[in-house]
Amino acid sequence: MFAIELAKVSGEKAFTEEWEPIAERIPNAFVETFWMAEKNYLADYVNGEFKDRAVRPNQIFATSLPYSPLNEEQRKGVLDHVKSELVTPRGLRSLSPINLAYKGTYIGNQSERDLAYHQGSVHVWLICHFAEGYLRVYEQSGLSYIEDLYSKFEEVMSEHGIGTISEVYDGDPPHKPGGAISQAWNVAELLRLNWVINNFKKKNKRKINTDI
Repeated sequence: MFAIELAKVSGEKAFTEEWEPIAERIPNAFVETFWMAEKNYLADYVNGEFKDRAVRPNQIFATSLPYSPLNEEQRKGVLDHVKSELVTPRGLRSLSPINLAYKGTYIGNQSERDLAYHQGSVHVWLICHFAEGYLRVYEQSGLSYIEDLYSKFEEVMSEHGIGTISEVYDGDPPHKPGGAISQAWNVAELLRLNWVINNFKKKNKRKINTDI
């Protein structure tokens, strides 16, 4: 829909007429393909009639990015599952610990570490997308929870790479650091999370002042 909006602003009438009807059908097609009503979250992937039910963090992008194809109740279902099974004080697990394929520690040889990387290891950068989706659904009532998640990263400033954020963390507590001692996208997303929190507070303050 963003491309359609740009086309309208630019006066691209032919592009708009051709693609707007298609863009309007995408949300329904997405929900029909990936939404699992009996589970109240999104399938990890779909192959024909098969829907993979593994709880992974990919689905949070349907709550954080603009033009979500999900309604508010569906986004809440996704966020609640992610919060319950994937969120840790160091970010989001790449797979729910309930899953039999889950690997809770990032140890071993190259093959073993590579397997754990996407089967349970915690990825820090995903926390900002979770926070954006969470604040959109829970608004002011969710702010203290997100701020608490952010503040917990203060503890990592004196471990592994001093003053920075490691590449991954164990899915199992106490979530030991692993991989590179400093990962740029983790640092960047925590800086962005700080911006998201502050921006949310400013918008909420303006809303309160307007209501008054």
